[in-house]
Amino acid sequence: MDPNPSLAGSEPLWDARGVAAYLKISRSSVYNLVDRGLLPVVRVGALLRFRPEDVRNFGRTSRLPATVAPLKR
Repeated sequence: MDPNPSLAGSEPLWDARGVAAYLKISRSSVYNLVDRGLLPVVRVGALLRFRPEDVRNFGRTSRLPATVAPLKR
């Protein structure tokens, strides 16, 4: 039995490099979008992984600025 049924039978998860290539942005912009809570992420231990369908939906519904500034902390 799959311990995570929400991922069963789905496409392999993408890493930040794959997301950046798909969205045509930098990897640091991917991390900034995650920090802002704008891009859904799956945390696997310390790793960030992304469901391809979530990334596609984000790309269809979001208007990205030329750069995505990091959050000021």
